[in-house]
Amino acid sequence: MMNQRTIFIFVMFLGMLIAYINRTYISIAIIPIQEENPTWSEEVVGLILSGFFVGYVLTQIPGSFLTKAIGSKKSMLISLLGSCLFTGLVPLSVQFGPTAVFICRMISGLFEGIFFPAMFSLLPVWLPVSEKSRSISFIISGVAFGNIFSMGVGPIIIEKLSWGSGFYICSSISCIWGLLMVLFVTDDIDSVSCFKMSCTERDYIIGNRDYRPN
Repeated sequence: MMNQRTIFIFVMFLGMLIAYINRTYISIAIIPIQEENPTWSEEVVGLILSGFFVGYVLTQIPGSFLTKAIGSKKSMLISLLGSCLFTGLVPLSVQFGPTAVFICRMISGLFEGIFFPAMFSLLPVWLPVSEKSRSISFIISGVAFGNIFSMGVGPIIIEKLSWGSGFYICSSISCIWGLLMVLFVTDDIDSVSCFKMSCTERDYIIGNRDYRPN
């Protein structure tokens, strides 16, 4: 039987993968977008591609305060679901011009800037010290897999479906991730019932982690 921390690690990995698809797929999709909008200059395209990061950098530090105020789980859900919602709106925003796309991407970045502070505050709650390095290594590998998906699978999606499909797919899988978060992740394993996690596993994590509740 799979233990709960293995499920937790997979959910974190999946969140990381989605976060990086969310931020990088547009670098592939922008090629057919520009072909459909030949009046968009290279400078305009450059601004669109930077829009995500304009928003992202603004919420890194505020994200840590939000996490402290409402908890890591809620912050992560708000962050990734909100970000992917605006990613899903990119195909619609293209119809209204480059300024609309830039704003859409900037808001997506604003949401996703919360994700890392929230996630890294949650990892010490779940991970025993002896498993921490390899668990975090696996979670962080979601960055590479997200980029592989965008750069490798993205062009196939564009060719077989449409450039807009990649944005919709990203938004859709974020909903699946959100459901997994709701079902399997908690901010406080100390009070989780033995129905959801074996008492043996819960006691093992609590006794072997370097996290101490406030």
